[in-house]
Amino acid sequence: MTLVVFDLDGTLTRTFAVDGDCYLQAFDTSLGVKDVSDRWSEYEHVTDLGVMRDVFQSRFGRAPDPAEIEAFVDCFVGLLRGRYESAADAFGEIPGATAFLARLRHAKWGVAIATGGWERSARFKIDAAQLGAGHFPAAFAEDGPARHEIVLAAIARAKTYYRENAFQRVVLVGDALWDLRCAQKLGLPFVAVADPDRARHLAEFGTSHVIEHFIDQDGCFRCLEEARVPGTAS
Repeated sequence: MTLVVFDLDGTLTRTFAVDGDCYLQAFDTSLGVKDVSDRWSEYEHVTDLGVMRDVFQSRFGRAPDPAEIEAFVDCFVGLLRGRYESAADAFGEIPGATAFLARLRHAKWGVAIATGGWERSARFKIDAAQLGAGHFPAAFAEDGPARHEIVLAAIARAKTYYRENAFQRVVLVGDALWDLRCAQKLGLPFVAVADPDRARHLAEFGTSHVIEHFIDQDGCFRCLEEARVPGTAS
């Protein structure tokens, strides 16, 4: 069986912008921490837990405690819910994502989700986008601050879910440079979901296959079958 591991924000859902906005607002609203940078690529680990740890280390010289994390997540999910009530279209799917996920399972491909977001916020966005993906094995920020830890946790859960000792092929699908670097670190083939401008940027770092959406299902299958580990020769 081939396993496809999907990122969430910007990959399956159009929530990258609203997620970032609410995430930054939650620092101020729940913890009184202002002026947090949204230059995500400058953080060591671009995950909800990784960024929070970096912010706390730079502001307070320590890691956040469990109560602070819980307060942050409560606030963050509340902000997302509020934004959904006023602008539901900001929580839509990447075009064709829901149908493509359904076809993958019909074609007997394994599907897992590995997101750098907290589980509660991620599951809210999955439901809001009506992806029908809540039952797939998944891993979240709670599984580790580093993205590769989250992907490995998703793969491990997928082995149990699909009753596979090992997958013949595991493909990572994401939308950002940190997803590409995760694929490189783990030696996984990578497919990028990106508009033409970001596609050119990701190609400079060795992405072999890029899609803009999931409407052309046959084309998406070809990309999954042909994709290479970023930066490797054909």
